[in-house]
Amino acid sequence: MGEDRVDTDHPERDDSWDQQARHETPTERLDRNWTDLLQELRVVQTGVQLLTGFLLTLPFQARFEKLSTFQQDVYLITVGCSVAGGAVPSHCRSRALDL
Repeated sequence: MGEDRVDTDHPERDDSWDQQARHETPTERLDRNWTDLLQELRVVQTGVQLLTGFLLTLPFQARFEKLSTFQQDVYLITVGCSVAGGAVPSHCRSRALDL
């Protein structure tokens, strides 16, 4: 039973396990890992889009005017990072899929 488990301390030994247990070649393993990474990117991108949408509603709140200049600057930087974080993965994914 212990022979069927992946040795997480030695990832270089995974190739033989993948071949025996999953019957997949190294190329198929890379394809599977690539697909998993793309799926995780989609999940993260959705979270970033929700965060950006929430952040864009804040200036319309009455208390926003009471923020100090520093707090407003932090807000603008946060919105900028959120927008960039939502745009960059989308661009990278489309460029990577073109390969």
